[in-house]
Amino acid sequence: MQRKFLIHYKFFTPPTMPKRSNEIIIDLHLEALPSNGANMTTHEKHEYQLWFFRQRMQEQIRYRGRRLVIVHGKGQGILKSDIRRILSKDYAGKVEYYDADFSRYQDGATLVIIK
Repeated sequence: MQRKFLIHYKFFTPPTMPKRSNEIIIDLHLEALPSNGANMTTHEKHEYQLWFFRQRMQEQIRYRGRRLVIVHGKGQGILKSDIRRILSKDYAGKVEYYDADFSRYQDGATLVIIK
């Protein structure tokens, strides 16, 4: 059964912090998201992180030249691989993605550049 995630955005400021005028940091750690997943299963938490990522991408895709740093954490790499699969499949030709700055994020972030 698929769970729908309802968030009232009028009362919520997304956890994106501008580093520069054209760079946005999107932190997908559960502690940084509006719902910390306290009553969710592991699978539901993962689906929630992917849903949140898709929502932010839909908001940002229209800004050409914008750089997004998607902080997914190191962990087992499941979230990272799913995010990169979504970028390759759903945003092919619209974005380029690379490992983010290793000195700042180690292996826990992906840099997305909107074409």
